[in-house]
Amino acid sequence: MKPFFCRTLSVVLATVLASSLATPTVIASAQLRQYNDFDAITSHVDTYVPRELSITDPSEDFSTTSSAYYITGTSDPNQTLTLNGEEVTGRGIFGSFGVYVTLSDGENIFTFAQGGQEETVVITKSAAGTVATTNTVTSMFPSYKSAHEAGSTVTLSCVAPSGAQVVASVAGATVQLEQVAATAVEGVPARFKGDVRIGAVNDLVQLGAVTYTMTWKGSTQSFTSAESLYAYPQGETLLIQMRDTSVPVFEDGTTTANFVTTAKIGAVAEVVGQNEERYELAMGGWVVKENVLPYAVGSAHNQVSDVTFSSTIYGERYIFHGTGNPIATTWQRNGVLHVELHNTAGISSIPLANSNLFTDVSISLGTDSVILEFTIDPNQTLWGYVLEYDDGVTTLYCKYKPELSGNPNLPLEGIIVGLDAGHGGTDPGALGTARLMGPVEKDITYATALAVKKRLESLGATVLLPEQKDSKSSAVDRMQPSQDEKADLFLSLHCNSVAGNGLRATGVEAYYYESRSKNFADILSSYVAAGTGRTDRGEKWNYFRVTLSTLSPAVLLEMGFISHPQEYDNMCSKQGIFDTANAIGDSIIDYLS
Repeated sequence: MKPFFCRTLSVVLATVLASSLATPTVIASAQLRQYNDFDAITSHVDTYVPRELSITDPSEDFSTTSSAYYITGTSDPNQTLTLNGEEVTGRGIFGSFGVYVTLSDGENIFTFAQGGQEETVVITKSAAGTVATTNTVTSMFPSYKSAHEAGSTVTLSCVAPSGAQVVASVAGATVQLEQVAATAVEGVPARFKGDVRIGAVNDLVQLGAVTYTMTWKGSTQSFTSAESLYAYPQGETLLIQMRDTSVPVFEDGTTTANFVTTAKIGAVAEVVGQNEERYELAMGGWVVKENVLPYAVGSAHNQVSDVTFSSTIYGERYIFHGTGNPIATTWQRNGVLHVELHNTAGISSIPLANSNLFTDVSISLGTDSVILEFTIDPNQTLWGYVLEYDDGVTTLYCKYKPELSGNPNLPLEGIIVGLDAGHGGTDPGALGTARLMGPVEKDITYATALAVKKRLESLGATVLLPEQKDSKSSAVDRMQPSQDEKADLFLSLHCNSVAGNGLRATGVEAYYYESRSKNFADILSSYVAAGTGRTDRGEKWNYFRVTLSTLSPAVLLEMGFISHPQEYDNMCSKQGIFDTANAIGDSIIDYLS
């Protein structure tokens, strides 16, 4: 249940803010509202872009084999900028610039001039470019918790300088790694591999991290893998638990496989096989090891004793009291919600008498599973659903469609929106045309998210926004609060980028996975494009982690291209952030209308 005091406080604050502002008015032609609370919405924005002449990329002279290069930098927007005597056009409002230049063989000299100041960079095009070398060990296995059967062989691997000597050790076992392929030059990054046999154990055991010891150029250094190896007894069944809010289950063990379903955090599944990156599940399908945790050995059987029903004004719950946390295959289409609880028995009836969503449910048996098919009332909307687990109690939560309040000043009163500012902490996201001299993606997304939060609250909404600009957060940290509070919508904000010529792509696009989110993505993209004057690239399907929610429509919004100087400067500006926040607020009102 949503905490009443939190919702009440948010509405009170929103009411106070709204009362201090002019009532928004609708522009019928553009369907965008006008707001006069610029200072209130953007008071926190500190995404300052330098406005003096500087070449940010490349930051120094260098050699390449490429035939072209995208040079970026900053400048004074109030003065003319030239490159080798010709004016540079298409700069951003703060003077950011990008120029895509062709390279001739030999030295290419590029001199930017402005107001008596000059900056020069020399790019040398050669037939054989400089070969990058390394003096460290990277890409160490395992980068995730990885469990293996006793008696099996595990390949330990890392990347180290070609020609180095590398020894790996774990749980008392040591193996000399071999360089996989010869290289023309010593010191370039090369893959090293070696096999180790897992010894006998009596239970699921953490063997520890792998230590990689490298001897190179007369010195010896040791490095440790990010995660640990685990072992389980020979002949036993490994159980794994989903660690992310939504874990993709793929058809097979390849990287191009289609989805089967998305398993929810806390679900437990039996493993029948594995490759280097994925586990094969007894239910069918594969999961990426990075998204799960070794849990136990034995059986995942779930014996249900009874099923109960409860409801609130926001949705209804079907509570399965059992002995396990069963992984499930779920989907919704053609007026049916399909839920297959694997490794489950004991369900003979489902209480539907008080349901506002379903008219009927069929119960059938699969291979070691129970299949439930709920018929959705044609006069009702199943807004979303999610499975939740708590020590043998499995809850199917089904969400009612949220409604606008009818109050023109606070149309989103009672609506809960989950917001995510993309990237954060040690993950800067994409770099803009100012590179590290100016705001990076995490700075822009967080400043915009705060503005969106203020706008939505001024319209009456309750907004969930985890603090994450200066701390790295997982998919669980980003999405779980919205699931816990049963948010009505989830929106992740990002900045787009392209490699190479940053001038070739502009505009707004929105990504979705679940079909229920497609219309939300389309409306978001069109509104933000209209509100900011950017091109509408439309809605696109993809399976980003933040779009995998089945609880409510979830969209990843690419607000513009950080690699383009004009869009970069606009996304950093108070006006651009204000326009984006307003457009998102308007799009949500439209979507829920």
